[in-house]
Amino acid sequence: MSKQIREGYKMTELGEIPVEWEVQELSEILEICYGKSQKEVECNDGIYKILGTGGVIGYTNEFLWDKPSVLIGRKGTIDKPQYIEEPFWTVDTLFYTKIKNQNIAKWIYYYLNNIDLKRYNEATGVPSLSVSNLNKIRVSRPTVAEQKKIVEIISTVDNQIENTDGLIEKTKELKKGLMQRLLTKGIGHTEFKMTEIGKMPKGWEVKTFKDISKVSQGLQIAISERHKEWGENRYLYLTIQYLNDVSDQNNTYYIENPNLNVVCRKDDILMTRTGNTGIVVTNVEGAFHNNFFKIDFNRNLIDKNFLVFYLKSDKVQNLIKRYAGSTTIPDLNHGDFYKLPIVIPSMTEQQKIASVLLENDNYIREYKIRKEKLQMLKKGLMQQLLTGKKRVIV
Repeated sequence: MSKQIREGYKMTELGEIPVEWEVQELSEILEICYGKSQKEVECNDGIYKILGTGGVIGYTNEFLWDKPSVLIGRKGTIDKPQYIEEPFWTVDTLFYTKIKNQNIAKWIYYYLNNIDLKRYNEATGVPSLSVSNLNKIRVSRPTVAEQKKIVEIISTVDNQIENTDGLIEKTKELKKGLMQRLLTKGIGHTEFKMTEIGKMPKGWEVKTFKDISKVSQGLQIAISERHKEWGENRYLYLTIQYLNDVSDQNNTYYIENPNLNVVCRKDDILMTRTGNTGIVVTNVEGAFHNNFFKIDFNRNLIDKNFLVFYLKSDKVQNLIKRYAGSTTIPDLNHGDFYKLPIVIPSMTEQQKIASVLLENDNYIREYKIRKEKLQMLKKGLMQQLLTGKKRVIV
């Protein structure tokens, strides 16, 4: 039994689309052009952007095109089209486009972001797209008036996402300034003293991590299929890969009955000691990898949240990087960790400092949640409006 077509729609090879829309090849909508090497044109005082697949890579005083354009990766990152309205230059790994027949450049930008360009990859190694393959992509094309309205609606959400990004960055900058001030000057102090690590409030102490903590190093095991199974007395195996992407099941392993020295509880602090040293991790549970230190500290002397912010401060992070060395794989050993200095205000002041910084973190978290919701809204709008499943009123 054939599917009933909705009134005002027609069936095409791309599915059901509004009767006013057409199915066209991409070559009828735009002309794909090759970028050029930036070597001859790049300069320090350039006013136009030089773009690669990852974004801006330099500046020039010459441009390849000066009208709105969709940029498509030719090699490497092929599935993240870019949009630009100002004059620009693209390198030879990035196509630029000249829009035809009064089509709206931003509409085709959204359209190409709503399809899987990786399907058109022609290479087995570095992903690659060709002009001939791109030209053959079939597109359900609305009228120009409807393209404009679709762009207007999706752009409204894009602008909100951009504004939220701005709030996130501003709040991060505020946090950076707060950390610098609070961890060196504290709250409400009028008297200061000079110490071996600089000026600080008179009542603060300077100790080393050897004085206030003990670190234990994780374990490294040969992973096999049996470590994929969850069961009694098994602990999640905390690795950098797992913590970077907890949704990837390929990074999820379990260890049976590990020594409790290598088990982290939610109230403990982990810190990376090799590779990208100094990353602080909290509120996780499991047996941890050899790349981590677990930091057991004097909880009568140090507030956990204060300690986390202190470890994340620029001053301490720079010291960690220096001690870890600049070899192929930086490595922070126990001795160097214990040499790190730590300032110790009163417990009450530590908690006040942590409270201010936690409030700042809560703002960042709320903005990120807002951004995620807006991104979901945008994705839904694109799927509905760019396919014609929902019509806009022109």
